[in-house]
Amino acid sequence: MDPVIKFHDVSKRYLIGSAGRSLRSTITALPKRMMGRPPALLPELWALKDVSFEIQPGQSVGFLGHNGAGKTTVLKLLSGITRPTHGAIQVRGRVGTLIELGAGFHPEMTGRENVYLNGVILGMTRQEVAQRFDSIAAFAEIDQFLDTPVKRYSSGMYVRLAFAVAAHIDPAVLLVDEVLAVGDIGFRAKCYRRMAELRKNGTTVVLVSHDVYAIRDTCDRALLLWRGQLLDDGAPDQVINSYLARMQAVATEPTSHLAATSEAGFVKPNNSKVAIQQVTFFDAQGQVVQAIASGSPLRVEVTYTAQERVEYPIFRIDFYRQGSLFAGSSTAYDQIELAPLTGEGSVTLSLHHLHLPSGIYSISVVIADSYEYNLLDVHHQAYPLQVLRAPNSRGDVNLPRTWQHDPEKGTDHAQ
Repeated sequence: MDPVIKFHDVSKRYLIGSAGRSLRSTITALPKRMMGRPPALLPELWALKDVSFEIQPGQSVGFLGHNGAGKTTVLKLLSGITRPTHGAIQVRGRVGTLIELGAGFHPEMTGRENVYLNGVILGMTRQEVAQRFDSIAAFAEIDQFLDTPVKRYSSGMYVRLAFAVAAHIDPAVLLVDEVLAVGDIGFRAKCYRRMAELRKNGTTVVLVSHDVYAIRDTCDRALLLWRGQLLDDGAPDQVINSYLARMQAVATEPTSHLAATSEAGFVKPNNSKVAIQQVTFFDAQGQVVQAIASGSPLRVEVTYTAQERVEYPIFRIDFYRQGSLFAGSSTAYDQIELAPLTGEGSVTLSLHHLHLPSGIYSISVVIADSYEYNLLDVHHQAYPLQVLRAPNSRGDVNLPRTWQHDPEKGTDHAQ
């Protein structure tokens, strides 16, 4: 079977910086641009470098990677929004896209008018849009706002309408970026069900997400992009583990490098007395882990070095999900008085049952001085941890539970 997508040795360069933005610099740079050469002083960013892959009809493929890895650039290239600097791209059939919020919509036009506009942009005739309009409107569930200009829509309403159109054009390929995350939980579930239906009918789904749970449950294949290069391609579990391992490696690189990335925030106040050296996750058997099943025991060990004595230390460990604080605690909240910090040591948080929903979490670690009321070292959302769905759980959370059967009470109740 011929691939529906061919991506061969593709590179994409963006020109960044302020050079070339004035009329004079644009005119003087024109001869070089016509010869295919950028102005000498214009900085370059290679979003992708020599990336190749093929995707078969009916596959569901997820892209993982840090912010700026090139994931969205891949989707823009596949959709034709932008063109490659080098390499060749082939996409067979009609393409449905949900990449940038509001793309393909005119803010002054109503939702109804934009359905027709967006449908035509995606390759349908007006007659085809009219035949599908009722299904699109029913899926979006914004009937009362269809005749309202979309400039008054919330981001969630934008997503509802855009996905409804993209998913009802009978696409050969459906491209979905992180914008789906702005929808409510119920609508996201509805979108994933629709994508499953499309796959059964032969549609290829390409999904970009930081939610490894969505990638694992939605896709039968995953690709890992890292700094513009393709590093892994295989089963979702394999690629997710590779992604988490690299994220963990980033978290242990020198602070000067990490502070410049969007993956973590490292704040070390001037003249800090204490430095966080390492953060490690252990399972019940004492094995170092980067992923653990919901409901399982977890130990978080923080090793530190104190250059000066800290008389009244506080340690705080927080779990973030999709950028928002989800759970956490500190020695102060739990009224734990620690011994003074001197030299090297470690503090361990033991969670007897980690009842968190499955997904990827970013762990923050903070050391503070309660006597002087100041922060000593902060590693904000620096350590990734994947929480897996427990084997004996029917949902995202493995709840502690017992069952009891009393036949006599059941019989009495029936009578």
